[in-house]
Amino acid sequence: MRAQDIEQLLPEIEELRQLLAACSTEGIVGACFGYWIRRDSASDHEGLTSAYRQWAFLLGLMLTTAEPSEQRAFGEAEFDRSRALLEKIFRAYGWAYFPEAGEGVTDEWRRSAEVAMPAFLAYFNQGFLASPVQVEQRIRRYLAPFDGELRAEFGISATQAVEVCRWISDRLQATADTLRETTKREKGARLDLLDRAESEHWDMERVRAEANVPAYRDLAISLIQSIREMSFVSLTDLTARFGEGTATAFWSLFSAKRGDVAALTYPTEANPAEERSLYVIEPERAMCSLANQLFLAVLNRFERHLSTSKERKRFFSKRDDLLEQEVEASFRALLGPTAAFFPQVFETSAQQHEHDLVIRLGRVALVVEAKAVRPSSRSAIPRRHLSASAGPSRAIAESSMRTGRVDAFGGDGLREAVSSFTTIANISSAHSISLTSTKWSSSPRPATTSAC
Repeated sequence: MRAQDIEQLLPEIEELRQLLAACSTEGIVGACFGYWIRRDSASDHEGLTSAYRQWAFLLGLMLTTAEPSEQRAFGEAEFDRSRALLEKIFRAYGWAYFPEAGEGVTDEWRRSAEVAMPAFLAYFNQGFLASPVQVEQRIRRYLAPFDGELRAEFGISATQAVEVCRWISDRLQATADTLRETTKREKGARLDLLDRAESEHWDMERVRAEANVPAYRDLAISLIQSIREMSFVSLTDLTARFGEGTATAFWSLFSAKRGDVAALTYPTEANPAEERSLYVIEPERAMCSLANQLFLAVLNRFERHLSTSKERKRFFSKRDDLLEQEVEASFRALLGPTAAFFPQVFETSAQQHEHDLVIRLGRVALVVEAKAVRPSSRSAIPRRHLSASAGPSRAIAESSMRTGRVDAFGGDGLREAVSSFTTIANISSAHSISLTSTKWSSSPRPATTSAC
């Protein structure tokens, strides 16, 4: 990323931080919760290019500031300015893959950029593309086998954490449903009252008196209470449901108090808001901006621990095996019985250039690479932490290396099974497909007639 682009980001990031520093936690998290509640279609992002990632970055910046003593509302003007700043910050990263002034552009430079740029921008902008149910399934498959290790370290297992998340999520959904129904009833009662006021020519004193009649007053009070409680979670309620040990461990791991986060500057850095999704408003009371964040926080926090623990090798091995199984199962469901599947295919008899999965569908070949590895470096400069040899980029590069002809070896009896498939005359086109545990993309390549 060019030096001037980084310098341009800093003032905008600091302006956003200062804007948030003046607003209450309840106002900011409530605005985020309201955004997801009122967004009724996948295309309605209210001007945000990457809504989930941008809100997560905003909440992370909020956590680096203290709760203001004199709070102002996070209203329409504050949201509009935040949105404009977030768009400038996130769009600036696209320039990282354009040549700097005076930089020589070679074929190798282009090849590297063709792989690294789309991989980084997809990773950077999309976040984890999964519903709460899918994230819950991922946790149970990838993390639950390590429940003993996690319980010993944190006092709570992945399975227990998921149960807490599910309970909170169901409560939030029930509150939202109650709010929707109460709003509908209150609006009907209010319109009836105003119709009567107009037809019977009430004065303001009569309107106030009728508004205090229990039939309407109770509805209005219920509506206000539903609005105030719709995104709140209390440690007391968690303790009553799950017991003190589990509730306290969950609260300690996944809640965050404003001002406790030391630093966050760039969107590419590790963001505490992606591991702590309960934002403390007062002791033992917090807000949750999005139910999916609860499950993602559990996945992110426990994956990070296991990847550096004494169980890391077993965790990586099991995670990679599960991902390859999931990839093959997904393609089998998608392509049906007419497709032929060949896992662990090598391009040479010396077992070089392994591909996780090769699929033949008629005269079309699909070369699939699956990578569960996430980019490890957390730099402001994308090229340094998502090169063509790591993570999603590596999957794209490997699947594209020799698409066209595959001299296949690997696996019991696989050589003979694939021999007819590898005949050049039988393949009209070949395509590379790269997947990670959170993303996937494809790169079409024409079939070639030269040996690879």
